[in-house]
Amino acid sequence: MAKTDAGPDPVYDFTLPATRLQQAERVRNTLKRLNTPQARAALKRHLKNRGDLGRIIRLYPMHKLYQVRALALHDVTYACSVGFIMSYLPGGDVTFSVFYDRPGHQYTNVSYRAPIEPTWLEVVTPEEFEEMVKKDNPTVVLA
Repeated sequence: MAKTDAGPDPVYDFTLPATRLQQAERVRNTLKRLNTPQARAALKRHLKNRGDLGRIIRLYPMHKLYQVRALALHDVTYACSVGFIMSYLPGGDVTFSVFYDRPGHQYTNVSYRAPIEPTWLEVVTPEEFEEMVKKDNPTVVLA
């Protein structure tokens, strides 16, 4: 956990509330960690031989970034929120954690896990995510 002179850093300490820009940095850091060869191999070993969950695991891998589709309302998950699949549930659902809140929504704690049908999730590429962050957080230039 990183510390600044002002105290713990919300980018690395997920127990602290974070601004949207800090949330975006959390997403970038988590995506980097999840996509290392070691992390992917460990995840593959952990999820190996999961039987009936195999199809869902292949279609919706944990190492990707997801955005919730429009019209989805599942507990703490709302349409257009961005985050990661945290676990797979019997019956084909997944638990989802919001890492990046969209404008107009209150901060969602990363530790909250919402069960959701994976069909409500769509993959977001890192490039699409960066465009989303730019759009959500316009830079103001003072003359």
